[in-house]
Amino acid sequence: MNPISAYINAIKQCFNYNGTASRLEYWMFLIAAWIIGFIFMLGGCIIFFGGTFLLGPDGMNNNIIITCIFGIYGFISFIFYLFCILLPFVSLTVRRLNDIGWSPWLALLYLIPGVTLIVMIVFGVVPSQSGK
Repeated sequence: MNPISAYINAIKQCFNYNGTASRLEYWMFLIAAWIIGFIFMLGGCIIFFGGTFLLGPDGMNNNIIITCIFGIYGFISFIFYLFCILLPFVSLTVRRLNDIGWSPWLALLYLIPGVTLIVMIVFGVVPSQSGK
């Protein structure tokens, strides 16, 4: 399974909270989501700074409104992407928790600021429950 197929599979199963998701599927989705999110973020920066440079050396001083519009567009596109992958990510996390035999309610740990990355790593490295 490659990252793109795991990403597409997670999107197709975004309303499926039953079943399991392997460690490989979980990590491949995260890799694809991080890469695509980085592309959106990079695109927003290019749009922002590209607009600034296209306006000339005094672009920041003379056309601050246009520069801000470019920056807001990049930020909004990144936030829109995050909202689009929220349901597939939650669904995949619940299926991953089913796979390791833990309560799906533990997915709520993602809401605690500062521990999201730790929770993500723990959910990804715990082996599947034997017998499934």
